[in-house]
Amino acid sequence: MTSESKNNEMTLLRRIGKLSAVIGPDTNQRFVRIFGACGVLIVWRLILSCLLGLGDDEGYYWDWSQHLSWSYYDHPPLVGWLIALSQAIFPKAEWSVRLPFIILDLLTGWMFYRLARSRGSTTPFLSVAVLVVLIPLYSLGGFMAFPDIPMLAAWVVALLMASELEQQPEALSKWLLLGLACGLAILSKLTGLILLACVGIWALVTPQVRREFLRPRLWLGFLLTCLLVTPIVIWNLQHDFPTIRFQLWERHQGPWNLERGLTFFLAQLLLLSPYIWFSVFKALKEENRWLLSFSILPLLIFYFQPLRSNFLPHWTAPAYLAPLAVISWQWNKSLKLNLAYLVVVNFLFLLLCSFPVMPWLATRVNVADWNPRFDFTNDFYGWDKAGADVAKLAAQIQRDEGESPLLLASRYQIAGNLAFYSDLEATAYGDRANAYRFFSNSLYAHPIAKRTILFVADNRYSSGPEQIGVLKNCTKLEDRSIERWGFLARTFSIWRCASSEN
Repeated sequence: MTSESKNNEMTLLRRIGKLSAVIGPDTNQRFVRIFGACGVLIVWRLILSCLLGLGDDEGYYWDWSQHLSWSYYDHPPLVGWLIALSQAIFPKAEWSVRLPFIILDLLTGWMFYRLARSRGSTTPFLSVAVLVVLIPLYSLGGFMAFPDIPMLAAWVVALLMASELEQQPEALSKWLLLGLACGLAILSKLTGLILLACVGIWALVTPQVRREFLRPRLWLGFLLTCLLVTPIVIWNLQHDFPTIRFQLWERHQGPWNLERGLTFFLAQLLLLSPYIWFSVFKALKEENRWLLSFSILPLLIFYFQPLRSNFLPHWTAPAYLAPLAVISWQWNKSLKLNLAYLVVVNFLFLLLCSFPVMPWLATRVNVADWNPRFDFTNDFYGWDKAGADVAKLAAQIQRDEGESPLLLASRYQIAGNLAFYSDLEATAYGDRANAYRFFSNSLYAHPIAKRTILFVADNRYSSGPEQIGVLKNCTKLEDRSIERWGFLARTFSIWRCASSEN
């Protein structure tokens, strides 16, 4: 054995010794249990990504990919662009819609491993497992097509580049990668602007980095960010800034509500687990410019926002990434209970998605007024059958009238998913603005006179076409009941209507 080989072997043994000292003498058994559970959950998630129908917003984002644009009303364009790329290679499959986001989720795990190591975590593999596979805030939507997935990937890359730039502020490539990550985060969601602000704070408060304001490297990275977000600016200039007004102002004008703020706080405890929540805020007490720069601002924004308007609990996901990267998981009773809690939560979520557990339990305990709307996992089921019914009715109208009808819904979720499963032109119309208002076939831009319309609703969102002012002479054609394992999941209703402009 060469001296170099001996040195490498000794280095490896020292690292194993240090790791064993941290996590205890029964290292192998503990890791086998944790990563075995994580492996089962990952495989289960991947199988479900191929078997489940598109969720509420997934079909809507897929329809964006059929109307490629510089940007969209609800969010910047990256989610639509990614789906369009995947669909160009593997068209018309649910797993294909989700494929780019599954890949980005894996990328997030790899980059988070590097980040945790760079910030001194003694158990980076465990940090990744907890983040990507177990923490519900990140894991429950980890196999779905959401704009949060590419934003989280970009956010982790930005954190890693900032961490490395503290040691190598002269590295131009890292400044460019930091600028690229900030741009991609903003292209995913406008909340990526918070990341850009955090980078600015970090650069100002870190002495060895602050000097870079006088050099071109920092500004070249910032220029790259500006170039990447140009499509968002162009689209908003063309349409009088609807995305910016909606995301940064209009949706945050609700009355003060302390109860909503408390609900938000409880949701954070459940989606992180109390153990991790307290660990995160304990880590924030440490004197660490990098950690505080990338945590305080997003936490202040996300914890304040629910007091003024409605919120979704997962919006806070980027805010916890920096402290989660510096936490070293010490084996103790609290950690064991925490990991058990996280495994159970993920197991139950996947179980609910796979089987009709809730209605089965309702029948066992004689819940007479059970409503399928109570089971949120029903959102993944029935779209293929409803889409086939709509396509069949449209084909009959095409034969009778020589023109395919327009598929219309009052909710964008219904329009997007049925467009995917029926191959029909679909759009949404109603008081609530959405991306369909800006598509080329928008009813707001083009009249629908002399065209037959198929209006579709389901028992979760709306009851009929009477709320749509452009419709008249509506005749109900049929109801389609969707069952899961013999239990009613949802009901779709279809009307044939004429335009009020006929």
